Amino acid sequence: MGRDGNEEIPCAELAEKAGTITWEITTRIGARVRRVYV
Repeated sequence: MGRDGNEEIPCAELAEKAGTITWEITTRIGARVRRVYV
């Protein structure tokens, strides 16, 4: 989901910390956020 140097946070971990599911994390990202598909 995000990376800064050697640090990384997966979408599943972010969702767990927010008390939600990965689907809600990824679908609520605004249109202004740049996406990089790999």
